[in-house]
Amino acid sequence: METPIVFTKVNKSYETPPVYVVRDFSLSIQRGEFFCLVGPSGCGKSTVLKMIAGIENPSNGTLVRPNHVGMVFQSYALLPWLTVEGNVAFAARMQNFEEEKIKDLTQHYLQMVHLETFAGKYPRELSGGQRQRVGIARALAVESDVLLLDEPFSALDPLICDELYGELLEIWEATKKTIVMVSHHFEEAVVLADRVGVMNEGTLKEIIPITLPRPRTEDQVPFMLEVKKIRHCLSGG
Repeated sequence: METPIVFTKVNKSYETPPVYVVRDFSLSIQRGEFFCLVGPSGCGKSTVLKMIAGIENPSNGTLVRPNHVGMVFQSYALLPWLTVEGNVAFAARMQNFEEEKIKDLTQHYLQMVHLETFAGKYPRELSGGQRQRVGIARALAVESDVLLLDEPFSALDPLICDELYGELLEIWEATKKTIVMVSHHFEEAVVLADRVGVMNEGTLKEIIPITLPRPRTEDQVPFMLEVKKIRHCLSGG
């Protein structure tokens, strides 16, 4: 399946008569791609992510999506009564894996996010950045080909974000997963993505390919030119 996610003229409404939060949305995301969807609050980007996840269904149009995904949330969504290890193992256990595989996956992904020494800690004992690392490890433990991220870094300190960007790109390169991320930070999208989809008022206005070599930093002139393209697209100027 070379295109694990394909939207064709998808609309989504929560009301009758319909008021569409996503309108005439068409998009193909390729296997192994890092795709980022940006736009102002309320533009429909999180609804698109929920449709990929199967949390929401299109009102009309057609959508090809994976049978299951791993998902990372802005609010971490960790189970506070479980340890770091327990949270990651819980996700693997929900896939009905054998206990030995659950143990192996948990150890593997905790190492991947550099939290193996925090395995016995509880979420309340962690920093925000550490909690989000647990969220990423838990999503990876689902062992799906597609990883969804819903504004995962928006509540974190910029220095922590820079660390996590590097770690996320390492994980992406190591696992070859298809990643779809929602963000309202244009710079974040340019740092991470192969392509950036720009949404406004429920529609996909433009797709901007980011061809800069990685690592990408904001002090590069070509980097800021890509950011300006996104801003220009939303301003209509």
